[in-house]
Amino acid sequence: MRLGVNEKYRNDLLFAEKVTGTNASSLAGLVNAEAAKKGGVWQPDSYNSTTKAGGLTQFLPGTWREMAETPGTYLNEVAVQKGYVQKGANGRFHVVAEAEVQKLCVDIAAAAQDKFAVKIKAAFPQI
Repeated sequence: MRLGVNEKYRNDLLFAEKVTGTNASSLAGLVNAEAAKKGGVWQPDSYNSTTKAGGLTQFLPGTWREMAETPGTYLNEVAVQKGYVQKGANGRFHVVAEAEVQKLCVDIAAAAQDKFAVKIKAAFPQI
């Protein structure tokens, strides 16, 4: 896998591959297609002001929220651990800290390896 100026993401991509079972090169291709770039460098705080999509893989806010509320996704697991999502009396998960959940979309790749995997697992929950 050749990452060039994005070499700093190698360990994140390899960790995401381990968590999701999706080839790291394929994940890099997804990020390369979606993320804003400056001098070819992926920008983890990528944001589209027209669509409101954010992060390296440009999740729409509604989709990101849905993934945070979906049991079995890594994003749900992390959001529950952080207290951003709670299980209601009806047994369904609901977001209680919308702004914090949405920030995970932008912060994922810039933070620890397990946070990068949140986006990838959310993108591919069936894996």
